Amino acid sequence: MTKTKITFFFLLILSLANILASYVSGSAIQSHLFNSDALYLPTLFSDIFQNNAKLDDWFLTPAPYFFPDYPAFTLAYLIGSNTYSQVIAFALIQTALTFFAIWFVARVTTNVNSFLAASTTLVILIWLALSAGQPFALILKSAFHYGAFLSAILLVALWIKFDNEEKSKKKIATFLLMAAITYVTTLSDNLFLVQFIAPLIAIQILTSIAGRDFSLKNNAPLILLAVCSLLGSISYKWIVENQTRYPTAIGIDKLSSNLKDIYQLLHSATVDNPAFGLIFLLYIGIVLNSFTRIMRGEKEGSGLSWLATFSFLSFCATLAAVSLVTNLPITSRYLIPALSWPVIVVFIFLSYRLRDHFSNLAIAISLLTLLPMSWSSYHSIMRNGIAKEYYPEEISCIDNALEKENLHNGIAQYWDAKYLQNFSRLNLNVAQHFDNLGEMHWITSEKYFKQTYDFAIISENAAPPYKISSDALTRINGSPKFVKTCGSKLVFVYGKDKMRVKKIVAPGDSYTWKACELPTIIGEKTAACEMQKKDNSQSGYLTYGPDEQLQAGQYTFEIAYSSAATKGETVGDWDVVLALPKEAKVLKNGPITGTDGAAEKVAGNFALDAGQNLEKIEIRTLARPNVDLKIIYLRVSRVQ
Repeated sequence: MTKTKITFFFLLILSLANILASYVSGSAIQSHLFNSDALYLPTLFSDIFQNNAKLDDWFLTPAPYFFPDYPAFTLAYLIGSNTYSQVIAFALIQTALTFFAIWFVARVTTNVNSFLAASTTLVILIWLALSAGQPFALILKSAFHYGAFLSAILLVALWIKFDNEEKSKKKIATFLLMAAITYVTTLSDNLFLVQFIAPLIAIQILTSIAGRDFSLKNNAPLILLAVCSLLGSISYKWIVENQTRYPTAIGIDKLSSNLKDIYQLLHSATVDNPAFGLIFLLYIGIVLNSFTRIMRGEKEGSGLSWLATFSFLSFCATLAAVSLVTNLPITSRYLIPALSWPVIVVFIFLSYRLRDHFSNLAIAISLLTLLPMSWSSYHSIMRNGIAKEYYPEEISCIDNALEKENLHNGIAQYWDAKYLQNFSRLNLNVAQHFDNLGEMHWITSEKYFKQTYDFAIISENAAPPYKISSDALTRINGSPKFVKTCGSKLVFVYGKDKMRVKKIVAPGDSYTWKACELPTIIGEKTAACEMQKKDNSQSGYLTYGPDEQLQAGQYTFEIAYSSAATKGETVGDWDVVLALPKEAKVLKNGPITGTDGAAEKVAGNFALDAGQNLEKIEIRTLARPNVDLKIIYLRVSRVQ
């Protein structure tokens, strides 16, 4: 190894040390890395390896990130002893993988200063990650679409190697490797179709036009790769048990606002970071030069011209796809290729053009970025010290409240659940629930949800639909044993298995719905929260619902109501039905008669067998015409 390579190896180690220092000194970078979305893989792996859970138990992300995130995090999991160290290990591993992918691209493209080009590029990317925020910071994160970009870098190198390979056996082996990576990456993240497959097809069409070569034989590998990618996308529905992938809505309805958001993201990346802005300007010049050389059919540096043009087509495909999406907000995570390829291409290009003079420039640039990074890391360590573990005071407070009562099963909103579960020192099981106490089946395991819990964590600063309703909790369970305030969070402690989120769970449970809480067709609410007919001449459903999922068992119900009609006169009908998707199945029904204006009750019972377990139940009141009817409340009780 030459002195220059030794120097750059040292600079690489120093840049990785800055990542480590940023974590352990509690710098601002932690805000990007310890939120609930970023804790998807740490929670999943901990659940599988420590709790003997199965992948089929999980509601994965719409992009499940099987590759390369799962293999990389497996290594991080084996290295780290807890979530904190695993997250740090993953950041370092993914950064190292990025270096090797860039080095591979530089080697097969120009084979000039490959190590120096990759080293300088990585130093710049780390500097941007630590100082410029997203999307650059996503190089340090798992499950945020960076893996698809990493696969794209690797496959670009493999494609160029495949195209230049002369030996048939090596050519076949390279293609089979590409096909496997293409399949598993698209299965993991559909964005790969936009980031790699679409621009690859475009660049091959462009080079075919320039070379006047449209033979099917030459394009057969491209077609097969595209087929592998489509198969990967389709395979999701066969491989993933609990499917959360939703269709992407494409249209021009939000084109104007999307373009405005994209412009703001690009403007922020280039103007707020002048060094990156300069790199981006150089990149545009390189792309224009490369496109011209391809169209002229120039052979010198053809690999570099192909790389620059491909990267720009990936840039364009990414922006075009994002600008046409109508059902997703525009976030920086979707622009990873658009803002990362320029750095890679520029430094590979400079290493090729400057040849022997590149090392001096690369050392100068690396030092100019490493010095402020290292200075910032030093001050962060001096200010905050070095934390060998991540244990905020807020979580410590929660642990103290729960440990005294020996409690482990609770609920919290989405943005708290995995965070608490991972960084608590107790073996907590925290299920995700909405403000109305409904289960949130999103990036979590179905095994976390219980019939009864011990406690609830309520974030005072959470916005709907995330802030769990304390009123809903107390209405079902009564007042908690005690409430502990921990920073911005309230801990509602009920005791071992003494809190439920469903209104009716065990025999003996009952719940009363005020009539005004039930849906209606012909009714209007009264000041006393009753439901009366808007017009006595009408007929129809005065109340229905509550669409409650009930377990198999025996139930009773009572409907409190009043009517000015004489006793014995039929004023309406009630029925108990299973709220099936196409047609309700009636379990029981009966009449509602007049009460001479007094409040009375009609009672009944129904049973759900094992085949009807957790079906939604409706108890409906159907008012007849030309009589008055007022519903006061509905009460359902489980008796067995």
